[in-house]
Amino acid sequence: MREGVDVLAASEFGRLVENSGILTLLENNQSNDIFRIDGHGLRKKINALLADCGEWFSLHEHSNIERALQIPRTQMEKVNERLERIEKILARIPPAIVEPEPSQNSGAGDFGHGAGGTRSVPLPLPESQRA
Repeated sequence: MREGVDVLAASEFGRLVENSGILTLLENNQSNDIFRIDGHGLRKKINALLADCGEWFSLHEHSNIERALQIPRTQMEKVNERLERIEKILARIPPAIVEPEPSQNSGAGDFGHGAGGTRSVPLPLPESQRA
């Protein structure tokens, strides 16, 4: 980050860790066992990272200018066309119905997770879509 490489990614990562609640979780469950957990130390490092990123952004006037796409537009259009074709194909496939199978061990507290479970039963295709 100090070399000016991937500053935006570093900043986004720092904000993700800061806003996700991970730091609070680690601070509340600190440990000095075999696997040391230092939530307060990590918070200090994340705060330092965000401060360094903010300083870099404030000193570089071109950091807020939108950058050109790294992938050529024609290639992105091809990818979008493929995705649209896949979406159309998937739209023609009927959804599956999930039916619970009878459980042999069904009893209090089993909630259907015993020997039974669920099975997917595909819906029949409409005649217009059959090959």
